[in-house]
Amino acid sequence: DRSQRQLRASNADLEARVAERTDALRVDRQRLEEAQRVAHIGSWEWDAVNDVTTCSGQLHHLYGIPESENGLPASVYVDRVYPADLVLARRHISEARANGTTFNFEHRIVWPTGELRWARMQGQCVVVADVVTRMNGIAQDITDAKTAEEVIRTNEVRTTRIVEAASEAFVTMDRCECITDWNRQAELTFGWSRDEVIGKSLADIIVPAAQKHAHRAGVSRFLATGQTQVLNTRREVTAIHRDGHEFPVELAVWATEGAHGETDFHAFMNDISERQAAKARPAGAAD
Repeated sequence: DRSQRQLRASNADLEARVAERTDALRVDRQRLEEAQRVAHIGSWEWDAVNDVTTCSGQLHHLYGIPESENGLPASVYVDRVYPADLVLARRHISEARANGTTFNFEHRIVWPTGELRWARMQGQCVVVADVVTRMNGIAQDITDAKTAEEVIRTNEVRTTRIVEAASEAFVTMDRCECITDWNRQAELTFGWSRDEVIGKSLADIIVPAAQKHAHRAGVSRFLATGQTQVLNTRREVTAIHRDGHEFPVELAVWATEGAHGETDFHAFMNDISERQAAKARPAGAAD
């Protein structure tokens, strides 16, 4: 009887430990699923010997496949890859499998509804006796990032077209005073082509010698203190043409700060030589 009681107690203790461990694993899995959902990341594993794929719920969601349909062959997921991206996807995976290495690439996914999603696929090979027996990795939903990139590209193209069509010279320089943008009207106004000035110091291109010190001091003061008397106002200054002659321009300058804290200065400049000449003529004088 004593032996039986000890055996029952031992079994009960073992069952309690198993139940505790099972609950802990369930909680860990729930936390992992929640973390993957928040990060838009799904995990996967492919048994290359039996062609069986096991995926997390988030990966099934990314590919538009019901979570209940696990243990599927790899072809089911491949069939969801956007046709134009299939060659790239197959090349990356085939090269990794042939060499037992990792892979990392982006591709589009077509849902049954026709909706397109973007994924970044990363994986590695498990090699046993020089044979790839399985692959595992993650896939991240990057659709929102790709959509944002497309919006940015579209806006940049639109802005570039507007700037190029502007009737005023448009110039951009970075915090080091190097020219980074120069539109067609700037070429006509100052006599320098875009290719000739990109990367050059703005002061050396269009600022008269007598004003270079003040120009550079103003830029340095703004970068150090954020204070300036020039930004966000329209004022008349003197510029210099490629041929050496000086002429008046109306200047409007503003500054922008990039995502990484970099500062750029942008300016529209309009040659007002004719306007000033008209003001200087006596009233009633003939043109």
